Amino acid sequence: MKKIFIFLTILSSLALAGEQRLKTDLIVSAKKQEVKEQIFLQNNIYKIYAKPLVATAINFRDTEQVKSIIFGDSYYWNAINQGNQIVIKPLEYGVSTNLFVTTDREKYYFNVVSSKENSNIFNPVINFIYPQDKIAEQNKILEQKKYEIPLSVTNIEDMNFQYRWKKNLEWSPISISDDGERTYIYFSEKTEDVPAFYMKGNDGKPSIIMANVKRNQSGQKVMQINRTFKEGYLRLNNKDIKIINQKRDR
Repeated sequence: MKKIFIFLTILSSLALAGEQRLKTDLIVSAKKQEVKEQIFLQNNIYKIYAKPLVATAINFRDTEQVKSIIFGDSYYWNAINQGNQIVIKPLEYGVSTNLFVTTDREKYYFNVVSSKENSNIFNPVINFIYPQDKIAEQNKILEQKKYEIPLSVTNIEDMNFQYRWKKNLEWSPISISDDGERTYIYFSEKTEDVPAFYMKGNDGKPSIIMANVKRNQSGQKVMQINRTFKEGYLRLNNKDIKIINQKRDR
């Protein structure tokens, strides 16, 4: 619950940042010449400090590529593009301008300030971090879990696929297997209505068996029956499909 609250808090911050342009001043780390881990927010303006004869490195995502670097004043400022990193350096003391960096994923806005002579205020390294990436990754994991089909085997070769059934109906299964504990009946993604599953009792009469149905990542409907069987039946619209497990004797 605590993790969910943290994620929601970050999401709220990101949404707010998208509505207004915020300003972040990195003066504290510049006074200490510390490496700065800086959270990236879209449309934020970052005020950074540099010094003549000293390089300031700005690092983006490892997979990110810088496309363009534009200074408001390119006469007193230099920059080198190194893939996911830019290195900037002023040529004079006491000058300032703005900087616009475009990558293949983001747009970054900076105000850059060159320290005064005899001052030792500058940011040596700025590493951007991206909490929104972790949120997206977490959401992806949660989405994948919705499609997970639990198996009791770790090796797919231990699954039993030796089933026989008629395949002449529109809703006929496309695959049937079991892991020794549960049976999985796969239907095409085009199948709209899933049939009911029956087994014959000791009295020879068919009785309906409860089953769970969910979609996998391919869009197929998967019927999970929490048991294995020798013989079973699928029924829909007064039509039956008999399923024979060829690996079981009874």
